[in-house]
Amino acid sequence: EKLPLILPGVTLYMSPNDQSNMSYAHLMGWIENPSGGDIPFTHTLKEIIVSHNPPVVTVFNVKEYGRRHLRTLEYTSNMSLCLHEVSGDPYPDRVGGVLAMSGGIPMTTLSPEPSLIITRALNSEMGTQTMIPSRFMAGLLPDCLVEKYIFWQCEDDNIIGYEIRNEKGDDDDMVGADTQSSTRLKIKLNKHTGSDKSGFCNTSADALVRRIAVKDSFEESEDIDTNRPVLTLLNVVMAQAGSLLKEIGMLISRLDNLSQVLVWSESEVLNTQQSCTIDLIELPRVNLSFRSKRVEKIDGTVEHRLYSNDNDGLYISTSAKAREMVEKLLGTIDHFIVLQNEDNDLFVLVPGCALPRRLHVDSTHLSVQVLLDRRNQEWINNMGEIRCYLYPVHSSKSFLITPSLASSMYLMVMYFITGAYQEVYKMVDSCVSEDLTPEESQIFNQLEFLGNDNHPDAHACRLKLSAVTVGLGDSSAMKCPWSVFEELREYVKKYDFVSSACRLTTEEEKLLLKMCTPSFGYRLPTELVNRSAYVSAVTNIDSIPTGKTLSVKVGIDKPPV
Repeated sequence: EKLPLILPGVTLYMSPNDQSNMSYAHLMGWIENPSGGDIPFTHTLKEIIVSHNPPVVTVFNVKEYGRRHLRTLEYTSNMSLCLHEVSGDPYPDRVGGVLAMSGGIPMTTLSPEPSLIITRALNSEMGTQTMIPSRFMAGLLPDCLVEKYIFWQCEDDNIIGYEIRNEKGDDDDMVGADTQSSTRLKIKLNKHTGSDKSGFCNTSADALVRRIAVKDSFEESEDIDTNRPVLTLLNVVMAQAGSLLKEIGMLISRLDNLSQVLVWSESEVLNTQQSCTIDLIELPRVNLSFRSKRVEKIDGTVEHRLYSNDNDGLYISTSAKAREMVEKLLGTIDHFIVLQNEDNDLFVLVPGCALPRRLHVDSTHLSVQVLLDRRNQEWINNMGEIRCYLYPVHSSKSFLITPSLASSMYLMVMYFITGAYQEVYKMVDSCVSEDLTPEESQIFNQLEFLGNDNHPDAHACRLKLSAVTVGLGDSSAMKCPWSVFEELREYVKKYDFVSSACRLTTEEEKLLLKMCTPSFGYRLPTELVNRSAYVSAVTNIDSIPTGKTLSVKVGIDKPPV
């Protein structure tokens, strides 16, 4: 249903091979290139991969480069489940009922252009190698590998990825510059039997990707470091639905896009159909990694756990009961995983390097759908080295413990985005500081983008934050970006609909009324004047003698003439 909207007017063709048992469908088609002037009549060949669990559409352009046909990824319907983060601003879209951040333009075309082929011959044993530009590896390997290695194809069509060396300045000591330990990617192509007689790049092959450790970074030699294991990369995207690899990959994708997730096996893998263990999971952008450990319990049963390398003694919880309990605490916030220790204490791990935004819809209803921009480099740079927040679950299992100001503010903003206003209101007092770090400041600034939330409780939360930060002064980093006057006016109008948990105290209302005193020549609107009189009366009610009453004078706006 979505394909005609993504590629309108494009006739798609499927291979005659049976694809019913595969995790994806492979389609091809072409679109006409714009014609004009001396440009000959040409087409752009499109290759489409449709995954069904979960539903994802990926569109490649097939480009002729050096008399070879190579792919460039142009569009994905779900940036989180794609191996490449397409350039350009992501935008929300639905495929198969799943809302996700899409990226790229599927209808891009290619014009004929010359190719620049770079070859080298480091020694006679290695033969001639041809460099493969990184754009042709995008979508085939995770971005975190494409960005870290430069790829050369050998005469037997196998590919070697060499780590990109850090550039040294003129003043740096170059002695021993290539003696640092390094890693290398060895990509072996297992070509399928048969030959392509269609002329449309239909020769297929599977790739076996290994990462080996070498003692130095000399590219003309390969001195393998036997103290470090050889790792084989596992493909989460193409894993069968319901498989352990798929389930683990979908769980880890809550922390970062799959383009920044590496799942490795230490098993000796000979082909792509062979079963293997899952031994190491790396998330370079989030600065996390997990290692599998075999644990023998007291009752003699054996359990395989994924332990965090960054949080001692914690491993990923597989308990459905624990996850359900955490979901009750977090509501609709879903980018988290649950960790636990040997004492069954629970912890919630939330990636902080994802910029959270609320999905904007028309003004007929309020959206509390969260969109995560995980590749905002400015946001990531402000995070520092620790890019996740770890929230211990209180022993009562009724609330989360926030160990730092940044973790408190991030959770408060997430509650605000998802419409959990009562949780926001409770957290406001713990989210105040005179000075903010760049990390804390960027989180606080996200409240400005929630200013169009006109829910009665949202006004109460903003007023509460204004009341607790007023003592910091106008030059404070926590100067609220909204008008107290406008917020208080809306709060009074909608007071009957404000939940009891979000109602301001009389002292807070008095303070806020003083903050919105009008300038010379203006007066407060009638509703605020009446509210001020009512709050003053409530404040003085304890001083009234027994049997006496207190009258409150209220004003009424004159109807327009």
